[in-house]
Amino acid sequence: RVGDTEVAIGNCDGSKCVFEVPCSSAIHCAGVTDSHGVALDHCDGQKCVANTCTTGSDKCSYSLTNTSNERLNLCAETSPGTGIFRCISAGACGSTDGGPANCSKSEGSKTFHICNRDKLCVPQVACTSSDCFGVIRSDGLALTVCNADQLCVKEVSCTTGRECTNVKDIGDTFMDICNGTVCIQNVCTVGNQECSLDFTDAAGEKLNICQGSSCVSAGHCDGDSGGSANCTKVEGSTAFHICNTDNVCIPDVTCSSGLTCNDLVHKDGKSYNVCNGTKCIDQAICTIGNSDCSAGITDSQNTPLTVCDGTQCIAAGICDSKSGGVTNCTKSEGTIKFNICSTTEECVSEIDCSSGGGGDCRNIEQWNENHTLILDVCNGFECVPEVSCTSAVECVGVVNSHGVALDHCNGTKCVENTCTIGGGQCTLDLTDTDNYRL
Repeated sequence: RVGDTEVAIGNCDGSKCVFEVPCSSAIHCAGVTDSHGVALDHCDGQKCVANTCTTGSDKCSYSLTNTSNERLNLCAETSPGTGIFRCISAGACGSTDGGPANCSKSEGSKTFHICNRDKLCVPQVACTSSDCFGVIRSDGLALTVCNADQLCVKEVSCTTGRECTNVKDIGDTFMDICNGTVCIQNVCTVGNQECSLDFTDAAGEKLNICQGSSCVSAGHCDGDSGGSANCTKVEGSTAFHICNTDNVCIPDVTCSSGLTCNDLVHKDGKSYNVCNGTKCIDQAICTIGNSDCSAGITDSQNTPLTVCDGTQCIAAGICDSKSGGVTNCTKSEGTIKFNICSTTEECVSEIDCSSGGGGDCRNIEQWNENHTLILDVCNGFECVPEVSCTSAVECVGVVNSHGVALDHCNGTKCVENTCTIGGGQCTLDLTDTDNYRL
């Protein structure tokens, strides 16, 4: 009796009956038995215990040792079919044991595939920081990161910095920001452009500029922050002077299409909604006749800005049915007229058919002096209404929009050699490439 409590003293320490036999090593457990005569010859780190277990019971542990001081952390059947289970060592993984590759055992769904700093195979390694130094998985992968659950892992996956709280590396340095994929340290060098909009901290702040040696926010530019005028920060030679659609200050935006430039505003208040094929700008400066404008320059609707109005590149126009069709193709730049409606319903100065042949000239119209011309002939280079000739030699390679060769000359233009008896198509003016009169 201890006070008002009855305590069973069913264990024998070798000389007297006791409640339990404390131990720090199984050496202290020699001769200890329970009231059934079962040997308590192992130490669980606190008291002497018997070596019995059932799979998945967690009875075996890293703290459980035998008289040889082996750590018995895996429950296994002593011999197949006996039904007797004992705690055994999951294995050693020193250089003489075969290294981490020797960590191949498992207990049910629990795998013992990690080699710890003591060169013993374990299912996991607890940590606070530098405890992960030297921890290697059986496939040779170093587990150098201590996650928020205080376990050594290869890396901590994340989508935002909120998932990186209390994550550390082996140098006890916090890996408290997310690069969009995994948790990393917040370190950078000014001018190296290492920070990005994918980087976030625990507050969800986008860390896209390097200041000092850490990634920080380049600033917000919503109404409460002062708008695009708040975009004043610079990293080295890179200015973060543009406000994007998320109201975050960013540097120049690379682009191949004006769609990327939608709703971008510079700190000076100008809309940067034009793509010059390389980056977003406020407008494409040009001079008439210099061919400064091209299909590679597009606005935020991805409309090509192919015409120079004397100051900047503008769209030649569209020619769908809502816009009036080909009649809307009236713009020009110097002597170049953008009066042809393409199959994509855009006004252009020509239709190239050098690679596609006559098929590229199907359903192509041109607005010319207040009337419509059908450009259904390919002269080998561009679509035209017809090819003038005095000899069929000038008709080599000429085809119509159906791919039919117009390889004869009627004295005026290139034509196909077809006729009907009595139709009058064959004349002394009609010639072939040998200049025979047909």
